[in-house]
Amino acid sequence: MIIQEDLQKLCVSLIGRTEGNLYIAFRKDKVLGSSSRIQLITYDKFYLSYICNIFNTTKKELLSKSQKRRLVNIRAICYAYLYNSTTLTLQTIGRKFNRDHTTVLNGLSKHQNWIDTDDRDYLDLIEEFNSKIEKI
Repeated sequence: MIIQEDLQKLCVSLIGRTEGNLYIAFRKDKVLGSSSRIQLITYDKFYLSYICNIFNTTKKELLSKSQKRRLVNIRAICYAYLYNSTTLTLQTIGRKFNRDHTTVLNGLSKHQNWIDTDDRDYLDLIEEFNSKIEKI
């Protein structure tokens, strides 16, 4: 699992410094395109692009106001992943998804509730996400 600190360490080891919020990430076939070269991209774009690829959705759908159950579930998984595996604040995560920090907090609450109630559809999405996110 790649987290913010890993990307920073990789950036420092390859170019000797970090550039603001830019990090180095490897571009892989089905992650961010067809190139296998190294490219400077923003940390947020990397995660959003990869998440969209995992769930076969578009960034436009993910960031939309749609309340379709599948998109709500995907957003809740994203909120939980970014909150638990990075140093991003609720406000920062909310901004990345065009949402308020309280919406992210509500998504985190729903995430935990769906896990606690053993929601099969939601748990299947989490399994799909975890199996693919571990490969990067």
